[in-house]
Amino acid sequence: MARKESADASSPTWVTRTELLLELVRLDTAYGDLYRQRARQLAAKEFSASDFKALQNAEEAIESLPEDIRRAMDDGKWDQVKKLTDELGAKQRFVQERGSLRKIGERLYEDEAVHVDPFSPGFYWYHRREERALPGLRDDALSKLGQAAQIDPEWKALYEERQQGLKAVRLAEPSAAGTSAKGRGEIEQRAREALASGNLEELQKLAGSLQQSGTGPAGPSEGEDAEDVERAPLTFKFSPETLEKARVLGLEPEHFEVSNLRAKFRPLFRHLWHPVFFEAEGNLAGARVTASLPKDTPDAQRDRIVMFITRPVLSSGGARFVPPLVDEDILAESFDEGPAGSDVGRNGLAEALGLKRRWGLDRMEIERTLQRKGPELVKSLGLDPWKYRLVCVPPDIFGVLGQRRGWGKQEIWTHLDGYLATRERKLLALAGGDVRYGGVMDMVGVGIEYDSDRLLTRLAIVDRRRIRAW
Repeated sequence: MARKESADASSPTWVTRTELLLELVRLDTAYGDLYRQRARQLAAKEFSASDFKALQNAEEAIESLPEDIRRAMDDGKWDQVKKLTDELGAKQRFVQERGSLRKIGERLYEDEAVHVDPFSPGFYWYHRREERALPGLRDDALSKLGQAAQIDPEWKALYEERQQGLKAVRLAEPSAAGTSAKGRGEIEQRAREALASGNLEELQKLAGSLQQSGTGPAGPSEGEDAEDVERAPLTFKFSPETLEKARVLGLEPEHFEVSNLRAKFRPLFRHLWHPVFFEAEGNLAGARVTASLPKDTPDAQRDRIVMFITRPVLSSGGARFVPPLVDEDILAESFDEGPAGSDVGRNGLAEALGLKRRWGLDRMEIERTLQRKGPELVKSLGLDPWKYRLVCVPPDIFGVLGQRRGWGKQEIWTHLDGYLATRERKLLALAGGDVRYGGVMDMVGVGIEYDSDRLLTRLAIVDRRRIRAW
């Protein structure tokens, strides 16, 4: 392969821009798929995916060719020795010229992990940071977004939009309610941990302390209350053209209305800053967590919302997930469920994504597919990928929509958007819907590489605001 001009690490034009965008992938995780896609676009002329593969092949050849040469020498095939020696020399020169690009190639074309938003409420612990380190990290992220706006003017408005969002993000537990309220909140959190661990004696003591300090939960700060009241609805009127194209893919519009539900749960939002961690259960590929709910209980939906708020649950965007609890419109796959392995979900969306099956896909395989092909598919429907994202059906929506559609009546799990974070800093992929454990109100955490043939893939296009923290 001919050497491309300015393709080494001394080129500030594409290398600097690409590395900056790859840094944003880890800082602004809800838009990481778009930053990574943009980085690949900027790097394509100088170091494409095929160029990276050629570099990998050359490195592998350098390892294997000496043995091939030795065998040819043993057989007395000196013409082959000469040919292989020439090839080895060419591969070594190629790697010497391009080898410095290997690391950036790995980040561009191989790293498709789900990164955890460092600014999400209560998640500085996941990155082994202290809360006091967040302002400095934010300043660094704001600087990088500003640099991106300067060197990538085509996306300037988008970088500036994210700058404004990050400037406004809260980086610490609200303190306007005073030290006593903060202390009460911590005691309440310890009470939840005691309940989760079955330590009833500790729970009794903590309940007594809370009773003596006054009844009722500590109220939210004025700032917190205003933020909740002003949460924008996620409603959208899809055009007839979009709906027609969506139906060809097997996607149907769904509308959700929420009446004062957010106000009901607002007092719990302070627990976002001190989540109760999940404990990993050994080395099981699929582990049931304390998120499963009794079948047909009236408070099942309430219990699930409480769990989302008090437990460290992430969206596929790597941000702390809290149900929006506002009116919302989405596009969702509406095909009927069936027993494990049955012929379901064979529609235009599966074909467009190259999904050859709906059963037995592990979460990382799904995420790789959605990150690589999701933005273009969203764009093909006439929607802006910066505003909409293709994801596994969200867990809160699955419960409501499942009741409408009659899901949750099979002994199967459905992949749900998002992850459970454990105390050991591992991510378990959300799944749910098994009739034996509560149907559409059931939820479990499974390993990100767990590929049981009882796992079903069902997708939706949602407003990207629901998967971001800021």
